[in-house]
Amino acid sequence: MSSEFDNLYQFGEFLFDRAGAHLQRGGEIIPLSPKAAELLALLLENCGRFVSKDEIFERVWPATFVEDGVLTQNIYTLRKTLGSGPDGKPLIENKTRLGYRITAAVVAVEKAGSDAETRRRGNAENHDAGKSEPAEQPETDRPPVAASPRRRVAALLFIIVIPIALAAAGWRFRPQLAAFFRKPIESVKFTGLTKSGDIANAVLSPDGKFAAFIKGNNVFLRDLAIEKEIRLDIPGVDSFSSLQFSNDGNYLYFRNNNVLNTLAKVFRVSRFGGEKELVVERTWGSFSLSPDGKNLAFFRNVVNEGIFRLVLMDLENRREEKEFTALEAPNTMCLNCAPAWSPDGRKIIFAVNTPAGTSRLMLLDLAGETANEISLPKFRRFEQAVWFPDGESFLVSASDGGSFFHLWKVFYPNGDSQPLTNGLVSYGKASISADGKKILAVQSTASSNIFVANADNLNEQKPLTTGNQNGFGQTALNWIDDRRIVFSIVSEKNPTENLAVLNLADNSKTALSNETGESLRFPTSDGKFIYFNATKNGFSNIYRMTTDGTERRAITDGTDGQRQSPRVTNDGRFVYYTFRARNESNIRRFDLETQKEEIVFNNPEVPVGPFMELSPDNKYITFFSLTGRRPNNSEFDKYNAVMTIVALDNPAEYKIFPVSIIPPVRRFSPDGRALDWISAATDGAQLVRQAAGEPGPVPIYTTPDGRIFNFAWSKNGKQLALARGQLLRDAVLLTDFDK
Repeated sequence: MSSEFDNLYQFGEFLFDRAGAHLQRGGEIIPLSPKAAELLALLLENCGRFVSKDEIFERVWPATFVEDGVLTQNIYTLRKTLGSGPDGKPLIENKTRLGYRITAAVVAVEKAGSDAETRRRGNAENHDAGKSEPAEQPETDRPPVAASPRRRVAALLFIIVIPIALAAAGWRFRPQLAAFFRKPIESVKFTGLTKSGDIANAVLSPDGKFAAFIKGNNVFLRDLAIEKEIRLDIPGVDSFSSLQFSNDGNYLYFRNNNVLNTLAKVFRVSRFGGEKELVVERTWGSFSLSPDGKNLAFFRNVVNEGIFRLVLMDLENRREEKEFTALEAPNTMCLNCAPAWSPDGRKIIFAVNTPAGTSRLMLLDLAGETANEISLPKFRRFEQAVWFPDGESFLVSASDGGSFFHLWKVFYPNGDSQPLTNGLVSYGKASISADGKKILAVQSTASSNIFVANADNLNEQKPLTTGNQNGFGQTALNWIDDRRIVFSIVSEKNPTENLAVLNLADNSKTALSNETGESLRFPTSDGKFIYFNATKNGFSNIYRMTTDGTERRAITDGTDGQRQSPRVTNDGRFVYYTFRARNESNIRRFDLETQKEEIVFNNPEVPVGPFMELSPDNKYITFFSLTGRRPNNSEFDKYNAVMTIVALDNPAEYKIFPVSIIPPVRRFSPDGRALDWISAATDGAQLVRQAAGEPGPVPIYTTPDGRIFNFAWSKNGKQLALARGQLLRDAVLLTDFDK
């Protein structure tokens, strides 16, 4: 299509902006990966005709060797996003030997003088009457076909040229470079089971015939053969988590609260609903059933001792049979990681989060007393593990750099791994059928943009970024001064969190970093420098750079523990941060004039969590903890964590408050008298404010839909920056991965 068009395509109920790679429906931005957006643009440009696979590879993946499975996955994603037309058929049509095309009529907006004109182009205008075409055959159901000559040549060049170039350059393989050389995904078939975007948990029955999932405050059961589902009636329960089938598939086990709650109970119910039956009380995180169905494994947070225990319960006699010390502070358990029983019931895998922001997989031999780490150095973080039935491999949801978690098949005990998913999406909460041929997982797609509002009218917000592919501000957002914002950004080429600066005066954006191995997090600024966290050689330290990204250097270089969550004072004299090691946790500060580090708050009975905040007047700090000694007060027994506020002029005088959850982002209010954080709402999300000693918290801003990922008050307290957008979670079935 010629350049006279304004890059806007209207088709069905969608509007696609080719230049900005934005897909909208009813004003709502729908997330697309960069390659999916390029593919959609190509199909819209050529509406009315089939675009061959070779042409797609030439245009979307030029000079790159990719397998058919990559195209299949992107087509699947687009079909799932676009849905069907009025006739019930997919908006993307596929015919053998011809390729793909858009079935809807497409309107392109053309700039002609001062008045915009439209030109309608649709596939209906290009159909040849009476011309027969091959019958439709879904791409994913066809056997693999031989690569075209073009792709064979590309493959040959790839095999010969790339290794020579790397050897000549003397490159060392970093995680992202190694990812470039992964064996391409050839045969995995993805089938979407839900489209609601709000699936919290999903599990596959052992026979692979049913899927159960949590949506809102309800549990649904879906028959995969007939594609029908029912809502289960379970009286007396209004919150569910950690859903799991019994080994015979006749029962569903679940917790009656979120995974963080230390008082949650585990129940079981018929897979068709009905009255619940209590199994065990006082559990923490997720749980799992042994292969023979006789035992239940779960974690318990022993707050006053600063440890987590792995408990095995005899289900027949309903008694806790064994306990193992799973970890000690400052390490913490992975909230969503259920302990994974080996098929023979002799070993359990579980994940542990470390103070450095990484995690480790631990293997506990139930005949022994201690757990040993499974060495998987290519991965930085884990969210889940589950064994395949053969006992020779297990599935993990893991990140090998950046914020996206993917499914990998890991072979035991050598640690070799094979990716099953990729892209700017995450997969987790996976389960495997008893025959090992099906995997059910929750696919999460997040998109965000940065908005700014005046403090006196938070509902009137101005967008500062557009698009849905870069995760603007999701993991880092802060003010440099009252006209510049530092924020995190990711891309398909580099999924690691990097930093950029946005200038409100002209809305310009400047990249500050392009790290490919480590994420840069927790930025804070005094207007002259930006201070941030980075992890090198396993230790997290504090770094700084100028606001244009130059003159980068380490402020601390410790190897005795993890230094995190920096906050610089207004005068640029001190940087406060948390310090956590095996037997020590405290608040420290670094004097930028004397170049010395000193301990500010250290109390063994009040362990310091990884994240802290400094009040706007620099008089107070606050942090949250899961463990630590608490007052002998029944009020504290009802809660899962504590919030501590310390006065910096007299650290011995501190106050602690019980809290139900540890919010992912928390900030002092502009006046420093309250704490603000993100909370879920019935529909959408909200910012809430909790003043010390006051009932609450009370909402200060609510978005009717979508999610708030991050927020920050400006230095003068007159403006609020928010990173908000969509987080879509749906159940997806993976098959054909064993071919």
